[in-house]
Amino acid sequence: MESLWLLTLTATSGNMALNKVFLLLPFFLFYGCGGGNDDPLCCSGPEVLVTSGPESTTTSTDATFEFTSNITDATYTCWLVNGADPAESCISPHSYTGLEVGSHAFVVIAQDGAGNTYQSENWVWEILQD
Repeated sequence: MESLWLLTLTATSGNMALNKVFLLLPFFLFYGCGGGNDDPLCCSGPEVLVTSGPESTTTSTDATFEFTSNITDATYTCWLVNGADPAESCISPHSYTGLEVGSHAFVVIAQDGAGNTYQSENWVWEILQD
């Protein structure tokens, strides 16, 4: 994947900072509801959910993610946003080992049989020096 962008927004209060990382994938067509869309999925909405992953701060350099979707024929692509590896086809659970100290973000993209893609929320965490 060549055309990937990250947008990081930071909110600060005193000595605390909250970072929110957004993955921008311009070449994926994301599902949209409204404007007269009568698709039954619009009522419940297709979802891709990361159901478990590392704590928001940890000293572990390994991470395992579990995810699911209400799209019955979904295939998945996983991407460690800050990693050197490209996005890859995956199944749940999906693991990474030997990660570097610092901030990381994980995202999973589900694709249905018609080729429509749906992105999860980013799972963001920080690995602290042990």
